[in-house]
Amino acid sequence: MNERVQQTISSVCESQPVTVNDISNMVATVSDGTLMLAHLQTGIMWGRIHNKQLTTAHDIYKEDTPFSQPFDVAIATEIRFFNATQEIFFWNQNGQWYQRTITDGAIDGATACDAFDEYHVLWGDSSEPYGDDFTKLTEGAQGLKHVVPIVANIDTQPNDETAKRVCLKVRHYFGEDDNGINTIQTSRLWGIEEVTYGK
Repeated sequence: MNERVQQTISSVCESQPVTVNDISNMVATVSDGTLMLAHLQTGIMWGRIHNKQLTTAHDIYKEDTPFSQPFDVAIATEIRFFNATQEIFFWNQNGQWYQRTITDGAIDGATACDAFDEYHVLWGDSSEPYGDDFTKLTEGAQGLKHVVPIVANIDTQPNDETAKRVCLKVRHYFGEDDNGINTIQTSRLWGIEEVTYGK
């Protein structure tokens, strides 16, 4: 799980100011299976795009607190839509929304750069199914909960190196800074996956 796989890829990174309507309309333009991670003033919310529609935990079980609140851009601070080839990242800065898009692949304007992928373990050492495509994860005695848009079967014990955990997959892109030093220039999300913890 902790192995870093370095690769040379072509990517395009673009950013621009956008409106709330641009964010809402974008849902219909991304491919099926694209995932969403939103940071709201009330917590985080995961989602999945299917048939040009966004589905969140609220859409599955509206009566289940604390997942009973529908997704609302008005209380969001960051929103990421991501899949294996692209991330569309929105953030709110002083009331103005901005969009940054990173797309991998042989496309117009792409430049080759070094990148590596790594996994970040998410909260959740036990799980239960949540609809057909989601899983509710709970972490220990704290009772921290969130609902991720994958099917996972998590049941771990402390320090169990053979246990399964859900991980967020992050891709880092390298480039030279003003001093010619090769550093991470930007990063994006590209998936979530159930993996063997400690491997």
